[in-house]
Amino acid sequence: MPELTRKLAAIMFTDMVGFTSLMQTDEKTGLEKRARHKEVIETTHKKYNGEIVQYFGDGTLTIFTNSVDAVNCAIEIQRHLRNPIEVPLRIGIHSGNIVIEEDGIIGDAVNIASRIESFANIGGVLISDVVQQQVMNQGNFDFIQLGKFSLKNVERPFEIYAVSTDGLTVPSPDLLRGKGERASILINLPIPPSPILGREKELIELSDLILSNKLVTITGTGGMGKTRISIEVGIRLKSEFYGGTVFITLATLPKEASLLSIIAETL
Repeated sequence: MPELTRKLAAIMFTDMVGFTSLMQTDEKTGLEKRARHKEVIETTHKKYNGEIVQYFGDGTLTIFTNSVDAVNCAIEIQRHLRNPIEVPLRIGIHSGNIVIEEDGIIGDAVNIASRIESFANIGGVLISDVVQQQVMNQGNFDFIQLGKFSLKNVERPFEIYAVSTDGLTVPSPDLLRGKGERASILINLPIPPSPILGREKELIELSDLILSNKLVTITGTGGMGKTRISIEVGIRLKSEFYGGTVFITLATLPKEASLLSIIAETL
């Protein structure tokens, strides 16, 4: 087996949002936007010494020798694509070791960059905590911390940041959706012995109530499944709460015990 060629690089993924549907409704405009995207990618990568590894139908995979050039390039890409033809583009950047092959690059860092790009918003640039640490001392970049996320098929959670320099759009942390989920700090939910059946309507209604209210109380006679449905909702919504999802049983709470002290001990 030949020796693998490895190197450290900053990896950038770009993706044109809505390109497939646009091609179905307005092919001419779709092709114009893709051509504009390619033009800007090539000019900015030449300026910042980036290497275009691969063009997709509506996106790119590129690498840089350092994260500073990658972030500068991403900012300039989004600035250029505002005019004359607005191209709805999202960008994600990560830095790490890659393996170079004849027809492309592979490695965990490539997968992580792709996952981060999936969370990005139109007109925005999202970066990993690794990239943010590498460029934070430059003084000309501004960042918004969006929270810690468990990325699909990636072992450790990553803090994701939005670059807010030069008027880049910044997504609301609560609305981020991508290939992964928000990582909760604390989860101690009991493991249900069996799946819950026939309660989907109640689960949806209860989930909606919890997401729109600070306090939700479930009442009913003993044995009707209040605890079970509460646990199930906690499991379903665990990625929605950055502070965690915690189970505290009150069934065996001594009369003399303080509810606040029990909560504090659990947390």
